[in-house]
Amino acid sequence: MLIFDQIRKNDRQLRVLAISVLSGLGLLLLGLWYVQVLSAKRYQTSQINQSFRTVRIPAIRGKIFDATGVALAENRPSYNVNLYLDELRPYFRSAYSNNFNWVMRQLTRTNSKARLTRNQRIELGKLTRYQVVSNLVYRVSSLLHQPVPLQDKKFLEHYDQRLFMPMAVLTNLNPTQIALFAEQSADLPGFDLEVQPVRVYPHHAAAGHLLGHLQRDDSAADDDVFFNYRMPDFRGVVGIEGAFDEQLRGRNGVKSVLVDSLGYRQSENVWAPAEAGQSVYLTIDIAIQQAAEKALRSAPVPYSGPVRGAVVVMDPRNGDLIAMASNPAYDPNDFAVRLTQERAEAAKLDDPILRPQINRAMQENYAPGSIFKIVVGLAGLEAGTLDPNEIYHSKGFYEIARGHKPIDDLAGPGDFNFRRALVKSSNSYFIREGLKLGVDRIAEMGKRFHFGERTGILPRQEAPGILPTREWREKNLGGAWFDGNTANLSIGQEIDVTPLQVAVMISA
Repeated sequence: MLIFDQIRKNDRQLRVLAISVLSGLGLLLLGLWYVQVLSAKRYQTSQINQSFRTVRIPAIRGKIFDATGVALAENRPSYNVNLYLDELRPYFRSAYSNNFNWVMRQLTRTNSKARLTRNQRIELGKLTRYQVVSNLVYRVSSLLHQPVPLQDKKFLEHYDQRLFMPMAVLTNLNPTQIALFAEQSADLPGFDLEVQPVRVYPHHAAAGHLLGHLQRDDSAADDDVFFNYRMPDFRGVVGIEGAFDEQLRGRNGVKSVLVDSLGYRQSENVWAPAEAGQSVYLTIDIAIQQAAEKALRSAPVPYSGPVRGAVVVMDPRNGDLIAMASNPAYDPNDFAVRLTQERAEAAKLDDPILRPQINRAMQENYAPGSIFKIVVGLAGLEAGTLDPNEIYHSKGFYEIARGHKPIDDLAGPGDFNFRRALVKSSNSYFIREGLKLGVDRIAEMGKRFHFGERTGILPRQEAPGILPTREWREKNLGGAWFDGNTANLSIGQEIDVTPLQVAVMISA
């Protein structure tokens, strides 16, 4: 009451002091109200976010079928043994207690006041956890009759960074191992048998180049949300798997894992299930594909080792691609899991001569040779420079100009009209017609067959080839175009094409 009496007496200094104290209390209460009421939800959300870990769940990949409905790429279940470390906490504590007591007994024998430092206790905890897990993994290894290496570095990395996720112990169990594990699983704490889809190609190397293969993908490039962890996933690299990866891959799911302050898993909740990918149907007929590959492998070649070449089969009625073979081939199953150096060497994937990963049907350029005479003939007929009934007498070679080396004609000497020249593949006849046409009209006809550009069957995976013109030669080779170049072009030299481009031309 004394203070209020003083204030009523107009004590100026006391009045200022009272106002300051009351203002301070008001601000303090306002701050408490802001923290307790307005910011409570934000702090609660922050705490929840710190307690949850988001995990990306890969979708099941869509299948690839041939024209008759035969699966060329599908998924099979892989039975894997995983270890949940959160279920081993009682074993960790018990083992740590035993190890700690043993260490202290050893230390106090010489020094009764000996104590472990904090860092020493941490290291003892790491060693204890590895010891417990190592013993359990050894039991699983003995049970399933399969060695299971457990590297301490890998284990500690998993414990420090992915404690809330199961640790992979064994993958791809066979039926006998599955039965053995199921019988003894009750005596194996923390272990669980889980199923994961694995990409398989039932026909192995058949159509392997066309189908393509997968590659491990842990990137965050396509993620819509942030993930603390991404379960093993794969993306298509080449072939159909690469070109249609977005459709085949589907949409990844999301699950949240509630963890405690130490990072151990408490519970899980899938709040966005994965959506399986779409299936892709091809015009390929696997029976014809296998026949084409067999014929290619047995083709006579003037060199030792496997045949290096390609076969393309198309339906000229509609342009459907029926078969596309390339040899040497590879088995895309080799890439379905992580490709080891040993497997790569066994399959000769990096052989600089065989180059089995190259699809020679569409990624390698070749001189078409006599096949290109069809283009020259059509250009001559359209331009009116070629009379199909005119008889031309060949000497068995063609000399462009006096002093130039003559070009041999394997058709031999004789009289040729257009039909006979095409059947016998007379170089002399088509060189003569090509020189009458000139490079510009030959190149124009070649463009109409889309030589020098990709067919678009597998975007970004084709070689475009080279259709030479005067401008191309000047730009790339720095020289003029001569009659000798036209002569070579007329018989399918100077030009580079892929087997697929030739098949498209023939089917047009």
